[in-house]
Amino acid sequence: MTFLEHLEELRKRILYSLVALCVAAFAGFFFSQRVIDLLTRPVPNLVFLAPAEAFVVQLKVALVVGAFIAAPRLDNLARKTAYRSYFFMKEATPWFFAGALGVGVLQVTGLLTVWQNALAPLTVGWLQLPREAATAFVMGMVRRDFGAAGLYDLTLSTYQIVVALVTITLFVPCIASLMVMLKERGWKESLLVWGGTWIGAFLVGGMLSQILL
Repeated sequence: MTFLEHLEELRKRILYSLVALCVAAFAGFFFSQRVIDLLTRPVPNLVFLAPAEAFVVQLKVALVVGAFIAAPRLDNLARKTAYRSYFFMKEATPWFFAGALGVGVLQVTGLLTVWQNALAPLTVGWLQLPREAATAFVMGMVRRDFGAAGLYDLTLSTYQIVVALVTITLFVPCIASLMVMLKERGWKESLLVWGGTWIGAFLVGGMLSQILL
């Protein structure tokens, strides 16, 4: 299944979910008054301050009831989540350790400084961050929270922190996710996504930097 086919499938699933919610909320509307009576039993003299407020409350309660009716079964949800999490961890864990080892090698050999200098036009000129922020981007390739932790020792203003975190959030998927994506989507589609996230992250982060800083 290609990336666009996945987007089409996501669109269908969202549409089906909204239809199911609307149908369930319509059914829940007939029970909403009973639910309101049950909830307001400790406050029997409840007063509505606007003419349409009672109807709006009924609609809100109907939506909540509909959400409960249309919600998936918790046992199915837990089983599928555990199944997918297990296989992701099985595929991702070795690459996570490999990425952490790679960052350590870069730091010991001095190549991390080369990386910082190479990204300086982007980090300093475009994002208006310290040159050392490039290290956080390298760490973000291993895990995003590692990237955020890499900003801890830097002296940043509030706006610089916002710019850095937005950039890391939109940054390239971590190496573990990238390897799983390569296996499932192929190298062409994976590299397209990989390169696109680099461009998108620095573009959005730089525009935000130019506005805030």
